[in-house]
Amino acid sequence: SRILSSLSPPSLSSLTPMIDPFDVRFSVQHFLAAQDSTPTLLAIMSTCRPLRNAGVPLLLDRCIVISKPSGVRSFCAFIRAHQPRSLSLVRELQLYFPGPLLPSDVLDQLVNLVRDLRRLNTLLFSSFALTDVPRLADAVTGLDTLHSLTLSLPRDPRRAADFLAALRSPLALLDIGFVGPGRLIDPLPLLAPLAPSLRDIHLSAGVALRAPAGPFPAVTALYLDTDAQRDVMPLLASFPNLRRLTILTSRGIHPDDASIEALRGHNRHAQQIAVAHASMDPLAPTQPWAHLDSIFADVLTLYILAPASRVTALNVHNLRPVSQDVMRLRAVLRDLRPSRVGVRIAHSPGVPDADAPVSPLDRGMLARLVPADVPLTHLRLEVDVKCGIGALVR
Repeated sequence: SRILSSLSPPSLSSLTPMIDPFDVRFSVQHFLAAQDSTPTLLAIMSTCRPLRNAGVPLLLDRCIVISKPSGVRSFCAFIRAHQPRSLSLVRELQLYFPGPLLPSDVLDQLVNLVRDLRRLNTLLFSSFALTDVPRLADAVTGLDTLHSLTLSLPRDPRRAADFLAALRSPLALLDIGFVGPGRLIDPLPLLAPLAPSLRDIHLSAGVALRAPAGPFPAVTALYLDTDAQRDVMPLLASFPNLRRLTILTSRGIHPDDASIEALRGHNRHAQQIAVAHASMDPLAPTQPWAHLDSIFADVLTLYILAPASRVTALNVHNLRPVSQDVMRLRAVLRDLRPSRVGVRIAHSPGVPDADAPVSPLDRGMLARLVPADVPLTHLRLEVDVKCGIGALVR
């Protein structure tokens, strides 16, 4: 008690103000939103009306993913409960459904939702052709705020062209695949109406670029998933300012050696003619794809296309450790003369084959990968070792 009596009471000015529990909960809300802890955030929102109102933008200012009809019903109910501001908070929406046969009430709510989202920036619609649900397709084409759109369309050029021509949004990124029966589609003529705004194009299924179209002068990134791309000129002529090129192939079917050499010769000759014509124009670039920074593709595709353009970074996947692929890679490196190279080698030591090496990996082959006259500064090698059926060690 003597010690306590000798202590002078603190002045009021030195006291730290008490923190209102509401302020604590409000700060925790923002932390949980940053950690993407939606269930806990919803629990805090249920404590009182002010916190519920404060949590609405934290919930909606993120990627909204809906994968089943019940999700449409609950999300639309949440949006209606917080109108009108909730409609301007949703920026990114991803819809995954197993098929186009949605319950009528769900379709009605989904159409109204897409139509009313005034600031929707990114929309992903997966699993089936969007035009199989005409009312939903009309709602998407009526939007004028989209910058990124991912969807599938049928392999019907007329229906696909009608949908793309009706789009009102100034799309910067389009990720599109073509599904269903029919021939491979050349998408470039269909995308021509979108050329002024497009910056990034992903062509993910059912496509083959057959003839130059456009051009698409603003496109700087192209992602192409096809086994049928054998002609380089549609790429060069349609995308003159390309900076990043990705070509993915399954390599399930490829031409015989004689056809491969003929295709490569055709592409090299076509580029020489294009360069000769461009030399007559003082404003034309001195080489195709003068601004190209990086390419990601398999060695056979690069060898066939034979792009005569300098690149900074080259990433090659699915290289077989056999002399034929090594020879083709060396030719590609001389074509592109990159300074940074990454190579992923597909090694199958446990599967005897006429082309496959025996274990271990031939180190002499690795020493021959890069020609001495290529100005390489960085080389990264990765080896995928397949040890039996389905087993992969990287």
